Amino acid sequence: MTSNYAIKAYSFRDVDYYMERIPETIVKKLSEEERTKLKGLIASTLPQPAPKLIDLRFEINLIVARYFFVLFVGNDRYAKLYTNQRISQDSQQYRLTSAWRRFAHRLTAVLLFLIINLMTSVCIIAFAYLTARFLGFHPLA
Repeated sequence: MTSNYAIKAYSFRDVDYYMERIPETIVKKLSEEERTKLKGLIASTLPQPAPKLIDLRFEINLIVARYFFVLFVGNDRYAKLYTNQRISQDSQQYRLTSAWRRFAHRLTAVLLFLIINLMTSVCIIAFAYLTARFLGFHPLA
């Protein structure tokens, strides 16, 4: 199949993007029902975005390198797959640990949010103060 899509960023790829990557000879051999099932399979494997409490992304471009910083705080949907295996061993211990972990994670998220807020506020106030000093005003004097 000829592609109508340019290469997309990973987060913008959809079912049609991947269906167009399958050679035309293979797609012609599939019945309509098989195409529908294949599209459903591809759709089920695509990552679904989940809302995050904190979604902080920025990049720093240096002359020799480019660094990306990403911080997500939110529910971890993938950890559930692995923790269910541990539940069968000692479910009472797991519940106690799980409740403590949930509390610790929420507390950490709130503290991170407050720290980021405080850092942003300090930067804005420092920039305003330095701008005022540069223009000849003395706000604290």
